[in-house]
Amino acid sequence: MRRLVKRLHRWLRHRDAPAILMYHRIATADVDPWGLSVSPERFAEQVQALRARRTMLSMDAFVARLQSGDLPHDAVAFTFDDGYLDNLRRAKPILEAADIPATVFLTTGRIGTGKEFWWDELTRMILSRAEPLFTRVAVDANGLQIDLPPIDREMEPRVTWRAWDQPVTARETTYQRLWQALQGCAPERREEAMAELRRLFGSTRPNPEDLPMSAADVRRLVSGRISVGAHGCSHQLLTSLPAAARVEEIKRSRVEAEALSALPVTGFAYPHGDRDAETIDMVRRAGYGWACSTCEATIDPQCADLHDLPRIAVGDWPANTLLVKLGAASA
Repeated sequence: MRRLVKRLHRWLRHRDAPAILMYHRIATADVDPWGLSVSPERFAEQVQALRARRTMLSMDAFVARLQSGDLPHDAVAFTFDDGYLDNLRRAKPILEAADIPATVFLTTGRIGTGKEFWWDELTRMILSRAEPLFTRVAVDANGLQIDLPPIDREMEPRVTWRAWDQPVTARETTYQRLWQALQGCAPERREEAMAELRRLFGSTRPNPEDLPMSAADVRRLVSGRISVGAHGCSHQLLTSLPAAARVEEIKRSRVEAEALSALPVTGFAYPHGDRDAETIDMVRRAGYGWACSTCEATIDPQCADLHDLPRIAVGDWPANTLLVKLGAASA
């Protein structure tokens, strides 16, 4: 009997479960502290492996079947956050070749600006440059004060470091401290702080491939089986906003995403995964049919909240690593 129970546990642990995949970029990044990039080659490998083994659904179909109680146990939906240009240029051709749908969540306030996301500029400013930085920097922008440690002039950036790990070098400590302070800022204060950092560290042009899409790019993106969702206007932590401003951010991002795509927008993704019960209710009352978090889990059809759906953040992994994480590989 005990042996039978162990076998049952092994089967349950490795049985397929429905999952929503979360990507950001399909690109080969020199420095990637948040692990946002999956190379085009890895992505194509992952797509082919999933297509051969899982039931591929659009997000709207995934949610509809979750609601009706007939979501396949091996269902998978693809999502992309932020609206990077490489979603159009790199991801879409691979997905189209495999006839797989996907949803791209747009940070609408960045679309068409020709400006990179602040976290990408910070990475380029602190981690991507080989030359030494100042020995000590104090950033003071409209009340945001950050005293940074001396940076070792001998130390090169470590391209393998991830921002959720303990920093080893002063350069990594500087990046981590700045990122944490800037993430919680109001957009206006963050831009003032970034302007001060550009003055201190110097400013260089971003690679055009690292930018968000333009409005014309979004229209090309949705010409096939790709849909768009809303991801806020400013990528601000929603719970940091007063209630009225939070509702406005949630509602306006939908209006802007619909205007950009000329299609109905039914889904929302919480910027940085930041939400609480009040914010989830705001998204529900704003008329979204469903919303995604960054909570790392597969979908449990018995208790899933349509406005707080977990996702699996996909890294630059071999296809079999992804299959194992999804429970599709054998024990």
